[in-house]
Amino acid sequence: MSYTNRSMFRTAITLGIMGMFCSAASAQRAPQTKEGASIVVDGIVREVFRSPRQTQVDYVIQVEVSRSEYGRSPADPKRVQAPAPGDQIYIHVFQPSPEHQGRPGASGHSALPAERSQIRAYLYPRAQGGWDGAFPDWFDQAGIVAQNRVPNEPEPPAEAAPGQAPAAPPSTSTAAAGGSILQRLGIRAEQVQVSGRLVLKVIDVAPESPAGKAGVEPGDALIGVNGGFIADLDQLATTVLKGGPVATLAVLDIRSGKQAAVKVDVSGLIAEEAAQRKPEPAPAPVPTRVLGVKTEQVRVGLRTMAVRITEVQEGSPAAKAGIEKGDVILDADGTPASDSAQLDAAVQKSGPVLTLKVFDPRTRREVPVQVHFEAAGAVTQGTNPAPGGTPLPAPAPVPGSGATSARAVGIVAEAGTVDLLPVVKVVQVVPGSPAEKAGIEAGDAIVGLNDKVIFAPDLLDEALKTAGNSFTLNVLDVKTGKKTPVKINVQ
Repeated sequence: MSYTNRSMFRTAITLGIMGMFCSAASAQRAPQTKEGASIVVDGIVREVFRSPRQTQVDYVIQVEVSRSEYGRSPADPKRVQAPAPGDQIYIHVFQPSPEHQGRPGASGHSALPAERSQIRAYLYPRAQGGWDGAFPDWFDQAGIVAQNRVPNEPEPPAEAAPGQAPAAPPSTSTAAAGGSILQRLGIRAEQVQVSGRLVLKVIDVAPESPAGKAGVEPGDALIGVNGGFIADLDQLATTVLKGGPVATLAVLDIRSGKQAAVKVDVSGLIAEEAAQRKPEPAPAPVPTRVLGVKTEQVRVGLRTMAVRITEVQEGSPAAKAGIEKGDVILDADGTPASDSAQLDAAVQKSGPVLTLKVFDPRTRREVPVQVHFEAAGAVTQGTNPAPGGTPLPAPAPVPGSGATSARAVGIVAEAGTVDLLPVVKVVQVVPGSPAEKAGIEAGDAIVGLNDKVIFAPDLLDEALKTAGNSFTLNVLDVKTGKKTPVKINVQ
């Protein structure tokens, strides 16, 4: 026998043994049910690849993902990354070969989807890469995609009932007062429940709509609005329309995992809403408070806007609190101060004490500053100067007030995400601080304080104001996924 023939003979034997091994392994495979799937994916079947074996036929199904979520009980203890919308994934399934169907011990996946069909697939991570379908039932049929659709084209709107006009796609004309809040923002999105929270996965955005002008893009996920969760679309509409001319959307870029606060101009929506309502009698005038500063709008980072102090009036509440020219006010009583109007609105809404988050450009530090207003509530330009024209000293903290801050705890935090959910990520722990003594480390994620859910740094600051000197932080170890209550004592 020649060398070439011997080589071909050995290859044939090897392939036969591998085929028998794969067949035996498939027949003895433990069921992986839909209920225990690690990942659940909705998408469009693009291609089905067929590979015959000795006793079975292997299939690889290419699916373009439109949405995904973690299953009830992930099969892999490691933190498996869910596919993002637009990703192409490959699912491995098998069926008995035609000559072995019906024989004892011959088993396989129950069905195959048609190309260009919409399915919901229940998947397990595959050691060799890709995904295994749940066994034996691994997908639900959701529909057939129109034949003239192209890859990555947004899903069509649902068909209208007989005699009813079809829904219009997102455009500036859909931002009418009678439309849904998403239509009025110029967004078409899919509602997804993630750990009991509503997340809106953006499918399409009208370019000239409020959302489009703000930079929201298909593939983003809307996870919050104006510092709070999205409970439902009615709550979203109420929060947007009653929250001032600029709405702050917490937007997660699923591709990069980055979270950003996106400012959306909703003044047009508010004006349309007001036009639909009957005019209400103007409220009685109330005494106004004056902080005693002049400001200008500045940009902090890529997206955040704030106000810089250009002048401080002598003897004013701001001067008494120690605010100086050049300071940058980031928020007031937990509300972003992106311009002078928002700062003034927060001043009017505040009680006798207003808490400002101030960035000192000289020290590059953020510090909380409490501004005390007089009981009468009115401080006018040029009144109440300190004797000799010298600003009065900043008021001392009230003993036993319980007000504290992330700086007092000893942590520097920023917005972050874990498994598509927003968290407060600890980026630095001050040596010798209460946080270090309690065991908190850089990289941990704070998800709660006492009984409050925390998912943004400003919410943490707000909760700390009334937390007192002893409280419990709910800390998530992002490496293990374990949540631990951590007791903090601030001296």
